[in-house]
Amino acid sequence: MEQQELNPYAAPKARVDDAGAEAELAPELWNPAAGGAWSLLLSVAFGSWVTLQNWKALGEDKRIGISRVWFIVSLVVFVLVLSIPGMGLIGLPYLLIWYFVENRPQIRYIKERFGSGYPRRSWTKIVLLAFAMAVSAGFILGLVSFFMFRR
Repeated sequence: MEQQELNPYAAPKARVDDAGAEAELAPELWNPAAGGAWSLLLSVAFGSWVTLQNWKALGEDKRIGISRVWFIVSLVVFVLVLSIPGMGLIGLPYLLIWYFVENRPQIRYIKERFGSGYPRRSWTKIVLLAFAMAVSAGFILGLVSFFMFRR
């Protein structure tokens, strides 16, 4: 039997440590640690959406519900921070709470279950889309604030 050549461009396969156990194929996921880092630039709403999508891909129903609440609250916080002067002060504490309560457990869960050998989803499209949405939301809220508070 001829050994197949490894494709250097193929997505990595899930690692299995248990001898004799059937290989569990990992779904394609966004790296949750990178999602937390992107949240510094793109908001916690972005990171909580990424976390929610990962839980959905993993089929973790209980965690999907909790993550959905984090996403909705994060959207509200995002709008408040952009629209009300002085609310920006809650941004960093909220990010830290979200990271330790929601994002970090997912990082550990994926690392324990699949190691670092799970297939990765590309960040290119989603980051560009999130950046465009954040800029658009900021522009729209800026216009609304300008017309509401002008003399």
